[in-house]
Amino acid sequence: MEGRVVRPLSRCKRLASLVAFSIATGCATTSGTTTTTLQGVAFGAGTFVAVGESGAILTSPDGQSWTEQSSGVSFMLNAVTYGNNRFLVAGTGGMVLTSNDGQDWNAVPLLTAATLQGTSFGNDTFVTVGDSGTIATSNDAQSWILQQSGASGALHDVVYGNGLFVAVGDGGILLTSSDGGSWSSVNTGTTEVLWGVRFGAGVYVVVGADGLLGYSRDGQAWTVQSGTFPTMRGLVYADGQFVGVGTGGTILTSSDGTSFTQRVSPTTDDLYAVAFGSGVFAAVGVNGAIVTSRDGLTWSGS
Repeated sequence: MEGRVVRPLSRCKRLASLVAFSIATGCATTSGTTTTTLQGVAFGAGTFVAVGESGAILTSPDGQSWTEQSSGVSFMLNAVTYGNNRFLVAGTGGMVLTSNDGQDWNAVPLLTAATLQGTSFGNDTFVTVGDSGTIATSNDAQSWILQQSGASGALHDVVYGNGLFVAVGDGGILLTSSDGGSWSSVNTGTTEVLWGVRFGAGVYVVVGADGLLGYSRDGQAWTVQSGTFPTMRGLVYADGQFVGVGTGGTILTSSDGTSFTQRVSPTTDDLYAVAFGSGVFAAVGVNGAIVTSRDGLTWSGS
């Protein structure tokens, strides 16, 4: 299935559909619309996939030129991950979408009507999390099993690292599991909303409301602080560093996950997610915002 290619604007003119700048030239690129909020982004099989409201799916080989794809659905798509040679997208109504190439998508219903907020792959298992403590697992992204999380609040994100799944959500909820099936609650010492979690450099890192940043080396004992930065929503570990994004276009970086530095952002739009691939960091957010960086330090965008 062919999508509509959105190419860099000539002569760097700032048109109504402008949302990002070309990394190579500084000229503008578009995400295809100025109004579509993009909730999630991932990289796999040489392709960035960004997802968002009204079933929006955009793909790019380089973070510069983006193509609109048809998802076949009109509901909100909240998160995307890549694993086991396929993309998995999670959204409202307990529905997930799968694709081998980011272009042709198949809808797979789960045994729940809960909105799904986050998804990850690890230990040969896809895990998706969502409202009302929903956790579902699958080995092939087709047949799903609902798991007992023991939580009642919304879960917003999940990651796998160092032999452990970690899921986070409302009220400081943090759950861990070695297999995705049996989950245990961990006291984080906070009641703030935890929006994102990633693992890298031997450290689990969480981000959340009111600028909350937390880290743990084992997933059990956590150090958290908040109030230094705005609310942080998304996180990635790649190219030897953590990159976090959040409210008002906030961008933070850290080499060790314990101390973060704020970078100059090219946008004031809220950023919700960030991914790395083909030597490029790409972050997405409201109003179709897409901002990019080759080193995580210097950014171009809307």
